[in-house]
Amino acid sequence: SHVRDAFEPHMDIIEGHNLYEDDARVDLFAYLQHSIASDERLSCLKGHENSLVEHSQGLFIWLHTVVELVATCTWAKEGVVDNVLEGKLSDNAEVKMTSMYSTVMMQALGQTKSSRDVLRAFVGMLFAAPVPMSISAMYAFLPPSLRRGSTIDEFTALVMKLKPVLTLTPAPIDKDVTDPVTERLLVQAYHASFLDFISREHLPHSTSEDMGKDLSNPFWTDVVSLHRNMALGCFEIMERGSRVEHRGRGDSTPSGLKFNICSLESSYRANSEVEDLDARIARTISSELAYSCRFWIHHLVRSSVEEDQALHDEVNVLLSMFR
Repeated sequence: SHVRDAFEPHMDIIEGHNLYEDDARVDLFAYLQHSIASDERLSCLKGHENSLVEHSQGLFIWLHTVVELVATCTWAKEGVVDNVLEGKLSDNAEVKMTSMYSTVMMQALGQTKSSRDVLRAFVGMLFAAPVPMSISAMYAFLPPSLRRGSTIDEFTALVMKLKPVLTLTPAPIDKDVTDPVTERLLVQAYHASFLDFISREHLPHSTSEDMGKDLSNPFWTDVVSLHRNMALGCFEIMERGSRVEHRGRGDSTPSGLKFNICSLESSYRANSEVEDLDARIARTISSELAYSCRFWIHHLVRSSVEEDQALHDEVNVLLSMFR
């Protein structure tokens, strides 16, 4: 009301505008033409401009996802375009985005059940993490049963297949860090609608014929389980430096949190007086350890900690490290 009152004397210069009556097709067509002209990977979209803009129904995020999907697809691009254009023009925005995200996810899947489980775990972390995580940290947080037999290169390749729905940002690095650049990329969803898609246990029905069908989301995991897995990962990484399957208490020196983790020569010098402090931190504190120290409590309070003995045990182990 205060804003309205402030503008009251100037109502003569305010133009009425209804966002729901906007027609964005001209802008979408221009975006699509520019994309095709500037990227030869999109040549298969030539001749489909009008159909794609019509199917977008004014949703820029839908058209952007199509462009990114086709650009990253390495084979059968025409089949992908045909699949995208099979959708009904009458579908509402929610149904259209759900269909698009399902297409992206299915394109990223491998031929094995393990790849589907890894993909589900990845998008679950994407949903549960309060800040963008690096690819290497997300790989470190995978449950050991999923990480067994796979490499970070394979995990990175899987993440790259989801680029149409992701934003990948280079993390600040120290010149002494030698990890591959891709593993340091920070990952987050390009649009909040993808997080909505992940969080849905059941997908929306597009037609009345679908009403009786079970449209369960194959990539959904309940939120409590997501946070429980993240909380356990935080505890294991802080105690051991990594997630391990068989943990024997007291059988080794923790490689996670420890006294004087950066091996400083003296505790009497201020941080500003340690010339190579940033390099020491980059060498000794992994991105997954830094994340765990910041957000273990965030995940713990969102888990079923009251009735979860495993989480109780992990909290006790963590607290005992600081006695």
